[in-house]
Amino acid sequence: MSKKPLVYLAMIVLAVMVLSACGAKSADGGGTGGNKVGDPVEVKDKNLVITMDSSAINTYKVTATFTIENKGTADFAMDAKTTFIIDGTNGDEKVKLELDAPSCGAKMIKGPVPAGGKVTGDLCWRGDPTLTWVNEAEISFGGAAGAPGVVSWKVSVTE
Repeated sequence: MSKKPLVYLAMIVLAVMVLSACGAKSADGGGTGGNKVGDPVEVKDKNLVITMDSSAINTYKVTATFTIENKGTADFAMDAKTTFIIDGTNGDEKVKLELDAPSCGAKMIKGPVPAGGKVTGDLCWRGDPTLTWVNEAEISFGGAAGAPGVVSWKVSVTE
């Protein structure tokens, strides 16, 4: 028997595996940033379902409301400063954004998320109002955008 069919089969299997990994939705931790407001996104390795309920960019501020549902059997410890990361831009220019708890006030999302429970709240970031204002941002949960196991959402100024 010729080895060619086995080589072709191995190449096809490898190609399918590579394409599947590259095209994985953020819901599976692929970090594609393709999630939209209202999409429930499953973070399987943490037993969480996260939904960005709303978002807004207002000059130098970005606000997003999230609902985090813990489907696990243990509480999920969360620190908004380290659990969520934001990258802001204006065209090709990066815009530095810092978590701004005072802007969120009492509505700021806080952890832990109890086992079997939900937490809903806001995250607010602001840039320096004297510098370039943000017009697009990518908000990531679990690490830097595009990293394995990370889910992200892109938000932009609506005209």
